[in-house]
Amino acid sequence: LPLPLNQWTAVGVSYSNFTCSVYTNGMIVPTSLVSTGPTGSIRGTGRLCIGGAASSDAVSSDPFAGSMDECVVWSTCLSSNEQFRLYDEFKSRY
Repeated sequence: LPLPLNQWTAVGVSYSNFTCSVYTNGMIVPTSLVSTGPTGSIRGTGRLCIGGAASSDAVSSDPFAGSMDECVVWSTCLSSNEQFRLYDEFKSRY
């Protein structure tokens, strides 16, 4: 998923019923734009890795070359409206 350089961008991912949806700045990303990472159906009990791809030795491969802040894992799947509300709430901070 290409992100703009030198610009704050909110990225959200929702996972429900084996389906993953990706959001940037509160808007859903068409799956055709997501070239790597979680798209479509995800199954398994592997590790959650934020900022890179998890490898078998617990070291992230292909790490994100930037800064991350406000990383949150929710215990429920957020709706599109909730994703936008969070983006709208946080954008004024950056």
